[in-house]
Amino acid sequence: MMKIKNIILGISVALPVAMAAQPAVMNSGAQSYLERGKNMFNSRNYVGAIDQLNQASRLGLAGTAQEEAEFYIALSKFERAERGDLDALIDFIEEHPTSELAQWAQIKVGDYHFYRGDWNNALLSYSLVRDGALDGDRQEDLVYRRAYANLRLGNYELAERQYKSLTSSSRYGKATIFYDAYIDYANGNYDSAMDKFINIASDSKLIGDLPYQASYYITQIRFHNKEYNRVISGGQQLLSEDENDYFTAELNRIVGESYFHTGNNSSARKYLTTYLADPQGEPYRTAGYAMGVLDFQAMDYAQAIQHMSIATDEDDALAQSAHLYIGQSRLKLNDVNGAARAFELAAKMSHDANVRETAFYNYALSQSQGARTPFDKSIDMFEQFLNDYPKSKFKDDVEGHLVDSYMSTTDYSRALTSINHIKNPGNKVQTAKQYVLYNLGVQALKNDKNQEALTYLKEAVDLGSKDKNIYNESRLWLAEAQFRTGDYKNASANQQAYAKQAGTKGENYGIAQYNLGYSLYQQRKYADALKAFQNAATSKQLDDQMLGDVFNRMGDTYYYTQDYTAAQESYARAMEVDKTAPRDYSMYQMGIMMALNKQFDQAVNQLDAMINECPSSTLIPQAMIEKGNAYAALDNGKEAVATYKQVVKAYPKSAEARKALLQMAIVDKNMGNMNDAIEAYKQVVKDYPTSDEAQAAAEDMKLIYADRGELEQFNKFLDGINGAPRIDVSEMDRLTFEAAEKLAIDDNPSITRMQDYIKNNPTGAYVPKAKYYIARFNYFKGNYKDALAGLDEALAAGTDASFAEDALSMRSDILMRQKQYDKALKAYTELVEKSSSEDNRVMALLGVMRASKALGKWQDVKSGADALLEKGGLNPAEEREVTLNRALANANLGNAADAQKDFAALAKDTQSEQGAQSSYELANLQFKAGNLKDAEKTINQFIDAGTPHSYWLAKSFILLSDIYAKQGKNADARDYLQSLKSNYPGKEKEITEAIDTRLKALKNTSNSKKK
Repeated sequence: MMKIKNIILGISVALPVAMAAQPAVMNSGAQSYLERGKNMFNSRNYVGAIDQLNQASRLGLAGTAQEEAEFYIALSKFERAERGDLDALIDFIEEHPTSELAQWAQIKVGDYHFYRGDWNNALLSYSLVRDGALDGDRQEDLVYRRAYANLRLGNYELAERQYKSLTSSSRYGKATIFYDAYIDYANGNYDSAMDKFINIASDSKLIGDLPYQASYYITQIRFHNKEYNRVISGGQQLLSEDENDYFTAELNRIVGESYFHTGNNSSARKYLTTYLADPQGEPYRTAGYAMGVLDFQAMDYAQAIQHMSIATDEDDALAQSAHLYIGQSRLKLNDVNGAARAFELAAKMSHDANVRETAFYNYALSQSQGARTPFDKSIDMFEQFLNDYPKSKFKDDVEGHLVDSYMSTTDYSRALTSINHIKNPGNKVQTAKQYVLYNLGVQALKNDKNQEALTYLKEAVDLGSKDKNIYNESRLWLAEAQFRTGDYKNASANQQAYAKQAGTKGENYGIAQYNLGYSLYQQRKYADALKAFQNAATSKQLDDQMLGDVFNRMGDTYYYTQDYTAAQESYARAMEVDKTAPRDYSMYQMGIMMALNKQFDQAVNQLDAMINECPSSTLIPQAMIEKGNAYAALDNGKEAVATYKQVVKAYPKSAEARKALLQMAIVDKNMGNMNDAIEAYKQVVKDYPTSDEAQAAAEDMKLIYADRGELEQFNKFLDGINGAPRIDVSEMDRLTFEAAEKLAIDDNPSITRMQDYIKNNPTGAYVPKAKYYIARFNYFKGNYKDALAGLDEALAAGTDASFAEDALSMRSDILMRQKQYDKALKAYTELVEKSSSEDNRVMALLGVMRASKALGKWQDVKSGADALLEKGGLNPAEEREVTLNRALANANLGNAADAQKDFAALAKDTQSEQGAQSSYELANLQFKAGNLKDAEKTINQFIDAGTPHSYWLAKSFILLSDIYAKQGKNADARDYLQSLKSNYPGKEKEITEAIDTRLKALKNTSNSKKK
């Protein structure tokens, strides 16, 4: 450590005497004020000097006299340290650059920086002093200051030359000899420095503390040369003299470390304790390390950790050994997590092979005891250990831990990479690989990555029955992935194979039969699907909700096989077994079955019951239409028409409204109410001109008007409706479009013919639909800009067309992708009103919620989420998303208790992204509320459970460091952050900045700063 005391001899520079030359004509009063001002300056009465000099200027000074007044005013301000004092000197220099006094002002500017330790600016100012401007002692002063500034900046060669020029100086000669020795010391020329310092220390003619300082540097050189006994004797002598307390701390350090190296632990502890109590700056790393070793040997492991932490900031052998000691100390304190983090850091350093090998083994040992580290790299480390130390005595143990890590890690991707590096894996490793592939597949499915899941699960199945249970479970989950991707045939094959292998007593037999039923149902194998659903129902393994769904699906299969009575009974059974689920679907379907059995009165009553019991059901409009149809079947046209009118009034923008209007017209027509029928037909055409119902209404109207001989009036009516249906479509127009449509919806679609159709038939009847198909093609190709333009054109010409709902759905999605959230919200809201199917309505409501979230409309997010969750029918991924958004909304609205309830429920499944985020959000809410123990517990549960979602895990580790910092556990906070910085696989700037900011804050607030 190079400490140098500020030895600045003869530093003050005398100011120039009064100028000899005076102007020929001068106001005698002004001259008197000038002289008095200078005298007051020399007597250090700077306020009086400024007053007298300003008065002299006011009375009138000329030429050099005015310069002199301004110079002393600036100097007086400088000596008083007034605000702007430096600016006053600089202004004088700029206004009088050729004045002799400007040189003295320049020296004063240099002094300003010099006395503040601003060596660069001091040198810059001194360099502006003109050569020859000073002479004698003044020139020596300037050279001395330049040399000293260069010395402090480490410009030793230049400082040495400047000091040598002062060797013969009576004032600076002795000091330059000292600094010459110091420069040798600073440059590592210890032998030369030693000789010079010995001469200085033994020179009895020297006054001041130069001999003492020389003795200090002699002791430092001996410490560098490991002459520890001489350091101890020399250092103790200097400490006893107590001549210069500037070196006291450093002397305590080197004496203490010398005692440590000579094995005198008690004396080492005494001096190092004194040093570390007041190190006069950041403590030396070697001192912290030595004290840490003494603590460890004394079994004071907590203190050992604290002191060893001083040595860990660098990447060198000292830090590596310190991390090893910290790890061993934490093991002694039963802190296996902290031990693992420390051993990991030591093992990643390559400065000392023996320390590294020992750290590797201890890391493996701590992992076997259940330790965890941020983004556990145990697999990487074990693999590296076996490569680096193939003949290590720890080899067999580490191999065993590597396989255990494959089976226990949650970082399945890394495990698979490691396994694939093994050229000739044995059966044990192959079994581990099947386990890892299975878990990767399940993870992918939970996060809706279905193609990725297919790849992993197929590979797991291809490995055969390495582990019979994992093999069979892989087939079940593979079937799920195949079902989600529309491969129902292979899904059902795997489900049947699973059920056969598991048997009726298998844990997931009922689930397998349930899923098999769905796969067969999608293949329209209704009889086989029915049998699978029946097996699921009798398995006694399904909860009430799933059992209710099974009976509803059984009802559907009976419906498709036209056994309406059995279907009706199944729907009734669904309501019996699941009393918590909404009953609207089952009740509605029962009404339909009654109508199909020609039990129209019962159908009306059943549908009425459904409408009354489930008033908020999205099936209400359809139920009302079916009720009207039942009345019509009973020849009760009046009630049928009245029911249809209710639909139109209650749901004017829905697809059911135009269907109801069309049915009303048909019923009126059948009852002979032609005028009423015509009015209903006209309303369909006027209100929904581009719809399929309008086309049917127009064709029926044409027949009525033809019978009346009033076709001219009919044509006039159509001509008055913008976008009215075409009934005069040519055969060529229709056939050309249908040929283009066939190509547009092919498995490998082409829109060339569709583009030709528009080009050749710009006013063709199917142009809006053709534009829809072209936009649809662009949408699925990811060409969203052209897709959006095409969809806008198609919807403008076909607001109620058969394609409008799908077009609006794509348009909403594009706007969301383009972050046009206001427009997306409006589009999704419109889609909610126009959706003709439950799936589309749910999708639209999800879109409304997502757009509201993006716009920060948290109350709307909460309301939308509440409605979706109450309604039901969401798939698991959608339900997690909606629940998370409700929790986030409540958190932003200040409803912390409600938010925590949802976060806690989601946090039970950390394999899903929503569960991972919820774990962090829950802990963060607890942290903000001051519930540090609950927050720590939540994060630890998250870490223990594991997750593939590294971003949220990293956020949680950072939050954990905040918790430890709040609790005063700075060492733990720092350890987690350092390990996270070393191991985190992501590249997010947010994460790296958060880590670095906290590490810096911990360093600044630490009780023992590190060097």
